[in-house]
Amino acid sequence: MLPAIASCAPAATIVAPPAPRPSATATPVVPGVPVRARGLVGDTSAEVAATLGAPALLRHDGDAEFWLYATKRGCRVELVLYRTGGGKTVAHADANTPPHVSEAACLREIAANRGTVPAT
Repeated sequence: MLPAIASCAPAATIVAPPAPRPSATATPVVPGVPVRARGLVGDTSAEVAATLGAPALLRHDGDAEFWLYATKRGCRVELVLYRTGGGKTVAHADANTPPHVSEAACLREIAANRGTVPAT
């Protein structure tokens, strides 16, 4: 008799949890932006400019160029470019981020602003 009782029970409804709400401070996803600064190594100056925009600070030192990107939240990305046969290429890339901001978020924020935030 138990099987007859079980068949009379209503079917269970599975409800999916609600989708997370986007954060008001979330950095937008920017296609083509690496998750680590070292992902820019080997890129040409034109590729970096297309990805991150113009640097907040550009310094020439002999054959090297130092590019600095910064955000108001304290993210800093420093690039060293050297002249190669076809132009300038990133040879070194480093990111310094505050404890609460990931390197990927820092790069996305810089790319979203296209280098418009001056270094402080």
